Amino acid sequence: MSSSSPAGGPAFHERTFLQSTLMGDLVIVTLEGDDPGQAMAQLMRADDDFTKWFIGRATSVHGIDPSAAPTGSPSELMVDTDRAVALAG
Repeated sequence: MSSSSPAGGPAFHERTFLQSTLMGDLVIVTLEGDDPGQAMAQLMRADDDFTKWFIGRATSVHGIDPSAAPTGSPSELMVDTDRAVALAG
């Protein structure tokens, strides 16, 4: 899905995966673009009905508020095949 943030914010590409595990289902969402963090922040500040529903649902299901600023460090990149190919070439 290609999209852009409200008010002409940075464009991004979103992919959502459902991963079934022995401990239950896991949803994995990736955002790619020049500044996906900025795009997500702008999305979460939107005041439309879908954003309100999404934030409420995510908070209910996952126990976190996606509109709140992250408190921990970001995920650590472990593998990037684009970089590996560039380094090998």
